[in-house]
Amino acid sequence: MAKPRGVVEPAMVAVSVSDYDGDVSSAGYYHGRGIATFRVGHRYEGGFENGKMCGRGKYEWVDGIVFEGDFVDNVAVGEGTYSWPDGSAYAGGVRRGLRHGRGIQTFASSSTTYDGEWRDGMRHGRGVLTHDSNVGERYDGEWACDQKSGQGTFAYASGDVYVGQWAKDLKNGVGKMEWKKDGEWYNGEWLDGKPHGYGVHAWRAPWIKEDDPSAWFNTANKYEGEFQNGLRHGRGVFQYATGTRYDGEWKDNVKHGKGTYTFEDGSVFKGTFEKDRAVVEKGGAPFEPTKNLKLDVEDLMDEEQETVKKVTFQLDHLFLRHNSELRGVYRVAAVAAARDAGHNVNPNKAVPLTVPGFIALLRRAGITTADVTVAVVSRAILPAWAKDKPRRKAPEPVSEHAVRPPPETPDPLDPTGELVYRQYAEALVRVAHVKYHHLPGLDRRVATLIHDHILPLIEGPHMSRPTAGAPLPWDAKMADEATKRASEGKTRAAFAGVATGMVATDPDVPPSKPPVVTARAFLGLLKRAGCLRDDEPVGEPLEIPSLDPPAPAEDGEGGEGGEGGEGEGDGEAGEGEDAAAAEEGGEGGEAGDGDDGETPAEGDADEAAAAAAAAAADEETPPSPGPASATVTTIEALAAFAAALSPKADVDAAADAEMDAELAAMDAEEIERGAEVDEDAARAAAAEEKRKTDEKATALLQTLDCEATYPEFAEAIARCSVAAADARFGEDEEERSFAEKLSAFLVDGLKL
Repeated sequence: MAKPRGVVEPAMVAVSVSDYDGDVSSAGYYHGRGIATFRVGHRYEGGFENGKMCGRGKYEWVDGIVFEGDFVDNVAVGEGTYSWPDGSAYAGGVRRGLRHGRGIQTFASSSTTYDGEWRDGMRHGRGVLTHDSNVGERYDGEWACDQKSGQGTFAYASGDVYVGQWAKDLKNGVGKMEWKKDGEWYNGEWLDGKPHGYGVHAWRAPWIKEDDPSAWFNTANKYEGEFQNGLRHGRGVFQYATGTRYDGEWKDNVKHGKGTYTFEDGSVFKGTFEKDRAVVEKGGAPFEPTKNLKLDVEDLMDEEQETVKKVTFQLDHLFLRHNSELRGVYRVAAVAAARDAGHNVNPNKAVPLTVPGFIALLRRAGITTADVTVAVVSRAILPAWAKDKPRRKAPEPVSEHAVRPPPETPDPLDPTGELVYRQYAEALVRVAHVKYHHLPGLDRRVATLIHDHILPLIEGPHMSRPTAGAPLPWDAKMADEATKRASEGKTRAAFAGVATGMVATDPDVPPSKPPVVTARAFLGLLKRAGCLRDDEPVGEPLEIPSLDPPAPAEDGEGGEGGEGGEGEGDGEAGEGEDAAAAEEGGEGGEAGDGDDGETPAEGDADEAAAAAAAAAADEETPPSPGPASATVTTIEALAAFAAALSPKADVDAAADAEMDAELAAMDAEEIERGAEVDEDAARAAAAEEKRKTDEKATALLQTLDCEATYPEFAEAIARCSVAAADARFGEDEEERSFAEKLSAFLVDGLKL
């Protein structure tokens, strides 16, 4: 299609006009309205000024191209329209006779249109090119020098979509291509229209139909790693739809080089591959499933006296002995995680367990507590699954428009993270190492974890039926859609604010992964919002760390709180010391002069804990109190936070409390019937009750510096909302739903 170059220059007009019919000035110049015919056959009709085309006019080329619009000094400028003999047309801005600014171009040979920005006759800037409006094929994005360049979205007639970067009319940079019909997608780097660099490519197995009711979200193969000229090349991980997995080197789309192949049953082959086939060395391990998991946990054996080979054998034997039970737990946990993520579920198909699903399993098993939090275990298991993910390299940009993704920093709670059975087994080993580090021997730690926490799930209500996978009571409440609608946005904003504030207090400390909030910061949030109602101080106050970060102690000042409270100099328990050590600091929390200190007054441990926790949340200016229905005591808030960290322990404690209440009721009935009261038994019961109270108070104090991730933070807020509502209205409050109580607390209490 010819591109008009504007009208002839002024000098050419003066000598080439063969005929003129129109107004003339007193000086003899064309001036006003007129029609000029040029010797070469061009024709102009419109305004003239001092012998030049000026104002509104129409210029017709001899070849049939027509421009109608504004002229200044013989040049088309401003707004106008071009039309071509074949029916193509342009309407929009013009500068020096060329399309410039915003304009719309239509083409007669097809239904293609361009609506966007132009520069010097070429598409440049932002614009939409529609190839066929009937089928929806179009490009919406940036242009440079008449070519797609920059960020843009191309929707194909087939329904396929590409969203990403372009250069020289081709996919270049970072973008995602989806082949909708085939269930296929690629997200990563491109070079000249082909995957090149780092990317993820996944597609549904060809035998799975889209409307198949047995379809399962993991029926897709997935490759994550390096590409070259559209082929898998370099380091990458291939997850097969069958559940098998290859992690290693690739060349020209086939396995080639060093690699690790994980079979569907979790056994592993490590070795060399050539042209997609495993190279089995003479006397080496065969390429077939084995009974050995080959767990990569040598970094946990630094303190082991036994050899690595012996410890590995012991772990393999342990997992083999409980193979069916552990695999059953794995399968049911994976199904439960899939349901939680909203996927269609077919328990008969293999699926890797997601990282959130593994964390949910640990919570149901009672493994995560205030001592071993979700944040702690998520960091501990990171090497079990993240080390198998290929790392992005940092080559030169593929084009001037390409933007490299930032260096990969694994998120310990990555919702897309997956653990095949071998990784799940390794993760259990790493969790056991953290939770039972005081026990000698890695195998003994793992055995304790399996026997005390994993195996009971099979007999308990949570894992007995594969179709159930019942969550803990509070997990179910928080997963409810009404609860999410009432709280998700507000609680996430509050969590982000508190977590960011914690980092801001110490700029030398990088942001935590995953982001966390301590109980101390949690109490500070409630205090600032006026949600704490501790009107009457009770008990003997303990000197414990405040909400502010600890300052370095000068020589001779402050006690070493972490050393049993026996400080030198002034000897008050310093900021940042262990809460339990602070408790041993005696009356008022003072533990100086080398004295061991005295314990709080008998029966006041829980009250002292309340006073100490309140001190941790104090601010210089007391906030305005919120509505009575949106406030809790400091001890209630701290208990809510602790319960969110230890959900299984909270469930067990509630069951024990219910049983104790039944026993107490039975004792009361016997007394009413005239039964003789056993004073020794009564005193023993009272002493036991006091012991439990003291233990609870001490545990709450120790929770102050424990970390909560977002789900635990949100649960703690929700628990506070129920406590606030129930304290205000009692049984009448049961008429309101859980979501309504939570919403009221967020709005009236936290003012979110």
